[in-house]
Amino acid sequence: MKNPEDRLTRQFPLDILVASGFPLIWSVLGLMMLKAMPGGLLLGVAVASMAIAFAGGVLMTIAKWSLYRQGKFFSIGAAGLPESRIRLYAAGLRLAAAGLTVAAILVGVLWLPG
Repeated sequence: MKNPEDRLTRQFPLDILVASGFPLIWSVLGLMMLKAMPGGLLLGVAVASMAIAFAGGVLMTIAKWSLYRQGKFFSIGAAGLPESRIRLYAAGLRLAAAGLTVAAILVGVLWLPG
């Protein structure tokens, strides 16, 4: 017999990922950058910034995995995390913010007239 907790743990990442709208944000921002990208170094920076943002998201997910296993999916920030996971969550948050900030700056700079 299947345990309902196992089902929630197994389905959580895809369900919440889709519900959060992150794939839509990721794909729209990525397509806007690629469309405006002349190539070369800027394309490399754009790909690197999105990879850094993705790595930050993965680190935050790993840090919160213990909460997800308990069925606490909608906690905001590091509240409720064990002490050992707070640093990992903070590092992931910094990486995600840095990657998305660089991506947003690239989009803004490439779309400026001139």
